[in-house]
Amino acid sequence: MRDQRARGFGSALGSPSWRGPEHPVRARGGVALSAIGAALLLGLGALSAGGCGKENTVNAGSPMCQAGELRCSSALVEVCQEDGSAFELQEVCSGGTPFCAAGACVECEVGSQYCSGNAVYGRCEQSSDQEILVLDCAAVGQVCSGGRCRVQACEPASVVCDGNTVVTCATDGLSVASRTPCGVNERCFEGVCEEGCSPGAKICNLDGQVEVCSEDGLTVIERRSCSAAQGCEDGECRPLVCEPDSSFCRGDRLIRCSASGTSEQEQPCGVGGRCVDDAQGVRCVVQVCEPNLAYCDGVEPWRCHADGQGASRVGDACTGATTCSAGACVPWVCTPALEFCDGDQPKACAVDGLGATNLGPACPSEVGCSGGRCCQPAERFCVGHQVMDCSADGMIVTEVEVCPASQYCIAGGCSDDHDGYARWPLPGTAGHPFDYSVDVDAKTVLDQVTGLLWQREPAPTTHTFDDAKSHCEGLTWGGRDDWRLPTRMELISIVDYTRGRPTLDSVAFPGTPQAAFWAGPRRSNDALSVDFGDGTVDIEATTVSRHVRCVAEVTPQLPIPASGHYFQVTGNTVLDGATGLEWQRGSAPSARSQAAAISYCDGLALDGKTGWRLPSASELSSLIPGLKLNSPLIDGAIFTGTFSAFYWSADAWYLDSRLAFAVGFSSGRTWRYIATGSRHVRCVR
Repeated sequence: MRDQRARGFGSALGSPSWRGPEHPVRARGGVALSAIGAALLLGLGALSAGGCGKENTVNAGSPMCQAGELRCSSALVEVCQEDGSAFELQEVCSGGTPFCAAGACVECEVGSQYCSGNAVYGRCEQSSDQEILVLDCAAVGQVCSGGRCRVQACEPASVVCDGNTVVTCATDGLSVASRTPCGVNERCFEGVCEEGCSPGAKICNLDGQVEVCSEDGLTVIERRSCSAAQGCEDGECRPLVCEPDSSFCRGDRLIRCSASGTSEQEQPCGVGGRCVDDAQGVRCVVQVCEPNLAYCDGVEPWRCHADGQGASRVGDACTGATTCSAGACVPWVCTPALEFCDGDQPKACAVDGLGATNLGPACPSEVGCSGGRCCQPAERFCVGHQVMDCSADGMIVTEVEVCPASQYCIAGGCSDDHDGYARWPLPGTAGHPFDYSVDVDAKTVLDQVTGLLWQREPAPTTHTFDDAKSHCEGLTWGGRDDWRLPTRMELISIVDYTRGRPTLDSVAFPGTPQAAFWAGPRRSNDALSVDFGDGTVDIEATTVSRHVRCVAEVTPQLPIPASGHYFQVTGNTVLDGATGLEWQRGSAPSARSQAAAISYCDGLALDGKTGWRLPSASELSSLIPGLKLNSPLIDGAIFTGTFSAFYWSADAWYLDSRLAFAVGFSSGRTWRYIATGSRHVRCVR
């Protein structure tokens, strides 16, 4: 926003900038005209300039010619007047130069005229071989174009301001190439549209200061800060009446303070509602429960009060072989989540122990049934953490060993890792919102989506990786001793990229440090950590100290196939049987910005399938194996054409939307990058 002046333009933008030569009326030979001859010529000039013919007619206020423009009228040279209103006589061609051509007296009657350099040349009609110089355009401050000298309209190729319009001159200077008005909130300065301010307006800037705009809207002429007892509102310093951006209760009304702290907005809580201010914040509460409804809060039976404003516990918590259901303790009909055999029929008990479903058809009479599956002769298989052995005749099943809590039973054997893939739908994704049950007394949190049980509070001190692993395996917490260090995907499953620091549900998990937590398994001399300060995943040396939160399994996890993964390839797509996500098998052909990545996925069609989108950071992370060390960190036989580079996620950083998260398949890291930068793309649906 600065002073604006038009530069480089003449008559095209206002007053003519070229003034024609002020020659006396004389013959080309330099001899002054006689009084009679002069009078005669002046009369001819008057006829020429005064309206003999349409070409000399000038509309009021509209120039008919450019100042200094030369032309011929028979044997007379005429020049355009300074105001552009008419032509006037400049010279009578006589003597040795009796003919007029291109606004100059010449020695012969000229036929064709043309430009050579910056001069007009022609050929005499009586002798086409005779070429003569008609007029040197440079001598009269003009340029040669189309066989005549022409007055420049503006500085060639210049870009200047004409009021609030950007004006671009043609490269030959003879015309204006374009006129581009600036926008409503813009001002033209030195040929560029710049953001301006509202003329004479007073506003509050982002720092809470009063700014005053000049009358022409080109600059801020005053900027002042309000006192400590004031805030800026509508361009004025006003007294503070509340804490800026705060909310509080006043009786049963919720009050929100403005960003400046100078005004309040009242939000009635409505009929039956009330304003509360507790650990969950200031809010209106209307019927915390359905009146008179009997329900369960974890293992405790409760009944809602008649007014719906509260509830009371009914009796003791459900213990032993009972489950709380509809506000009552109901005895189990089977062990929760256990796969078992009812005679020859494999069955799976519900997670609440109150019912069971068949796992396929009954076993044939020639084989036995054990652990909810039919025994195949001489087969070793897994039942939870147990390694089971089927006899050669298929009739007897025996336990071979029980895998420790830090290992998994995979394809009939104990293994340190199942490649770290998710074994459940990803919490926080479409159709699977975060859902936690908190046991305040046991200090545990049950994830209803994954079936994993978490320590509600992390270990009070940091540990090296090996110490963290030992800490969890030796932990007794909440009446359990089967705790272990979580895998990378298990820890990522409680990250919520939509939340501020910490990046998880701080009500379910209070006191979580905004720092890095260890995730298993160990990878040679390093391991991955998940930072709950910003949701990033990084590679750390196992000797550094990080926080630890242990995990246990309440609901039996999805059995791990012999392949170690749940992916099913069909043409150009891959279905993850655990998460339910379907993936693009290949990658986009080139890297691009996050916005372009979103557009690419929105428009993608694979094998006739549409509805693709850019995945979240946790969804992308679910493709990375736990122990694979060679880049790219993905099963290349399944996901072909994967680059050893970062791939865009759809998650923006909550502190700055200009940054977005990307997942690296060269390292396993999750990091933030400028969203306009180029990263690779793989779509999901």
